[in-house]
Amino acid sequence: MKNVCPIPCASTGAAVKIEAGDSQLNAQWARVRGRLRAECGDAAFRSWLKPLVLVGHRDPEVRLAVPTRFMRDWVDTHYGDRLRALWAEERPSVRTVAVVVDSGRPQAAAPEGGATQPEGERPRAAFVVVIDPGHGGDDAGAVGPSGLSEKDVTLDIARRLKARILAEMDAEVILTRDTDATVPLDDRTAIANHQRADLFVCIHANASRRGNARGAETYFLSYQATDDESRAIAAIENNTLGLEEGVQKDGNLEMILWDLAQSAFLKESSVLAEIVQENLNDALDIANRGIKQAPFRVLMGATMPAILIEVAFITNPEEERRLRDAAFKDRLGSAIFESIRRFHEKYVQARAR
Repeated sequence: MKNVCPIPCASTGAAVKIEAGDSQLNAQWARVRGRLRAECGDAAFRSWLKPLVLVGHRDPEVRLAVPTRFMRDWVDTHYGDRLRALWAEERPSVRTVAVVVDSGRPQAAAPEGGATQPEGERPRAAFVVVIDPGHGGDDAGAVGPSGLSEKDVTLDIARRLKARILAEMDAEVILTRDTDATVPLDDRTAIANHQRADLFVCIHANASRRGNARGAETYFLSYQATDDESRAIAAIENNTLGLEEGVQKDGNLEMILWDLAQSAFLKESSVLAEIVQENLNDALDIANRGIKQAPFRVLMGATMPAILIEVAFITNPEEERRLRDAAFKDRLGSAIFESIRRFHEKYVQARAR
């Protein structure tokens, strides 16, 4: 790792990988994050602290990663002292909190003897996609005229997409939920950040009071919605179960700087959205509603290209019938898969050359 943030105290050497089974350390980090969120408020947490990932530990140092220098400098200036104090309370042996710039997934330190991968363990894929099936559990999402729930449609499509990617690409695919479970919006983004994903793809089904509304839409993030309809859709998706806070654009410095910090991902997000929308239109012969921007909370804080796809209007009786059809859902999954593969060839492979 590189670009260590100048939070005081000399490093004691390379941090070691955090193992999934280190439940005590992970629980301590969860408590640190929870206390920071309570102290700083949700807006600041989503803007600056949500992307932080625990990537290494060797007493007396813990190591956290953010994706850009801009974010690293902001975290250091505004939250560095508090991070150190909270870690010291949770784990007295910690004296140093090193924040590093790491736009890729953390790699394990090579074990003694020079082996790069433990025997019998599958090497980590070079390309990681996190797919987020919208809603779930007590949150059914939109419901069609004949009772089809958005939460069931999104999970079905996500599973089909995952299978396609695994079958045809050298990739790892993680679903934010693989059952009918409730997953908070912030946790979904945190999963993508923790996995150091290359792409974050959220799948939803649209809804409208107009029964004849039809077609697909693909969104990427902005605090300024493209139009009133986009703003309304984001407000609905941000208010799952009526319990999640909405997102207000109040023009304060935090939000303006957050937009700047995310600009490194917005271009690629917009390109991916364009590819997905084009493929959906061509493959499914559906109305082209275009690509749009809106303040979807689930996309906020994502440290990779991220999009949200509204695959069809479940409130339209005709499109609800199509969403029940396995062949139609296969075509949806295929169109999104081809978009991901094309994006991978155009951008991800190009970076590696």
